[in-house]
Amino acid sequence: MNWHHGIPNSCLVFLLLLSFSTSSEPSKGCIFGSVPIDTSDFPSIVKNLKKLLLLDYPVPVPVNLKQDEFCKELWHVHLIHRNLNRMINVSGSELEKSIRKLMIHTTFVEMCDINDSCVKFITTNISEFLEPIPSYLSDLRKKMEEFEAHDVPANFSNCTVIHCQPALQVTASKQTPDRNSQHDTRGKSYWVLLVIAVLMLVVFVIWMLLHKRPWQRSQRYEERELELVELQT
Repeated sequence: MNWHHGIPNSCLVFLLLLSFSTSSEPSKGCIFGSVPIDTSDFPSIVKNLKKLLLLDYPVPVPVNLKQDEFCKELWHVHLIHRNLNRMINVSGSELEKSIRKLMIHTTFVEMCDINDSCVKFITTNISEFLEPIPSYLSDLRKKMEEFEAHDVPANFSNCTVIHCQPALQVTASKQTPDRNSQHDTRGKSYWVLLVIAVLMLVVFVIWMLLHKRPWQRSQRYEERELELVELQT
């Protein structure tokens, strides 16, 4: 182990403090003596998957994970691995091969036996699902390498229970109107105003038609009176 005046590398100390500060119950598993992730072929794997899948292919992604600097990448990789398992069950042979290539780098999370019962999901497209995978795996690999560089096993045993944000916060965020709903509301208001304007125009035209006839009669009556006066003269 590389020590400097009896003090270990500050980055490793920071990681160790994070690993012990989580409130999860420790587990016997989820301890890695070596780095099980190889990021070299990620770009080509993700690119190939995008080609084989429709852009609007629906995939569930988490929306209520609690922010945890030490565990967050592991939690995301676990949920990604779970999604990939589901995708294999409904995929063809060619797509299955590509998914399994990616799962080579995520299978290690199975030894952690992570509890994700509190996680809530929303549906997104396959592009948004695949985009952050290289980043999660790369950041998790860096954390593991930091442990390995000091001959210390990467201990993620305190990350085996995913922590979620309170339900009230999730509900509040869902109730916040987005831009599309605001545009829909404005569009409905414009249509109501347009209908009112058309109705007012119709009423005005009807009123004009009803008052036009008496005016025509009085005009004809005046014309007849003028003719009689001319005859008498």
